[in-house]
Amino acid sequence: MTNGCGIDTTLYRILVVSDKVAIDRINLYNLLDSICPGDTAMVIIEGNYFKNFKWNFGDGLTSSETYNLTFNVDNGDNVIFLGKHVYNRSGQFKIKLEYSNYCGAVGEDSVDIIIKNNLAVDRENYQIPYLDYPHTICKPIRFFGFGGKSYVWDFGDGTSPINTNQSLVSHSYSQKGEYEASVTITNSCGNSGTITGPISVADGCLLGLMSVEKDNNKVSVFPNPVSDVSTVSFATPLVTSIKMYLVDPLGTKTTVRYNTENDATQLTFSVKGLNLPDGIYMLCIEKEGKIISEKISIIK
Repeated sequence: MTNGCGIDTTLYRILVVSDKVAIDRINLYNLLDSICPGDTAMVIIEGNYFKNFKWNFGDGLTSSETYNLTFNVDNGDNVIFLGKHVYNRSGQFKIKLEYSNYCGAVGEDSVDIIIKNNLAVDRENYQIPYLDYPHTICKPIRFFGFGGKSYVWDFGDGTSPINTNQSLVSHSYSQKGEYEASVTITNSCGNSGTITGPISVADGCLLGLMSVEKDNNKVSVFPNPVSDVSTVSFATPLVTSIKMYLVDPLGTKTTVRYNTENDATQLTFSVKGLNLPDGIYMLCIEKEGKIISEKISIIK
């Protein structure tokens, strides 16, 4: 490289490529050490750069599947690798994981888990799990539940609770502030427990890896609720190209068809043919690295 004074320098780094690299050790740990028969055991894999996994769950069943869970902290994406298994009988089991790297070196680790009946919901070791930080009003916040067969999420902002059997849910807050979120967990033993935790929601936005402020362009959507075609009106004209999508309560994005022109103060969009169920969605419009968002209802 050459600087402004015309002085050259060369930077280099030595990289050794070998087919005889020893394998790094991984660590396994349970999200919960005890669960009910019928609930999903989740095991976290601590470690990177592995090619193959082979699980032995100690009940006669094996698997080579792993699950990726991506979360965002301070604008950087991180990935957790999970093993999942449902035990149908009580007892103590040893979960073994055999793994290999791209050079064929093999390693192994194990962790014990207890499956028992009449188990209460573990409120002492359970915290409200947020997958993304910081929390902002124009990006859905994901919540991760475990230790039960069903979850009722109350986000503390007056919106209707979500009752689901899925581990991962998402929620968009429309106003900044301090909220008390809660989840009521019901396990397969028939016992329930509620865990609460604070969440602070700011006014800024995170778009990809870039921290930005929410766009201050005031918008209105009519009609809202939406059954087919609706119109978005802007206080100031749009002067650049945009992206538009809907985000449902579980965090799933659906691209929306729309029509607009440069310097337009209105655009129309359609939900027809998108096969979206009735419910509450966050309508997101990206432009110039900023997001305009508005909560809408779809009623067909």
